[in-house]
Amino acid sequence: MGLFKSAEEKQEQQEQKIQSFLHLKGLESLNPETHKLVKNITDELYMNGYFKAFTSLNMTNGERAMLNDLNAMVEQNWLLIKQNDMIYSQNRIIAKLLEDKQSH
Repeated sequence: MGLFKSAEEKQEQQEQKIQSFLHLKGLESLNPETHKLVKNITDELYMNGYFKAFTSLNMTNGERAMLNDLNAMVEQNWLLIKQNDMIYSQNRIIAKLLEDKQSH
């Protein structure tokens, strides 16, 4: 075992954190198109330190309050993504049923 992690090990660790985050938010069963978009978002959040943001102890009360407000908006966006994905899936089912009905 080496002292430093390889690029592959770092990537795998990042993937595990992101998958855990998606599971926590209930986003693991999105359709493939939406999942790819969400993965791009989480990759960007990971690279920008979102997953470490609340571990900083050097924040003023105002900074902490602003970060909490921003986090609330991010949480709302995860919910909207999930709801939009559900609507998308239901609309596809409805469209298929209508198409089948019209072809008979």
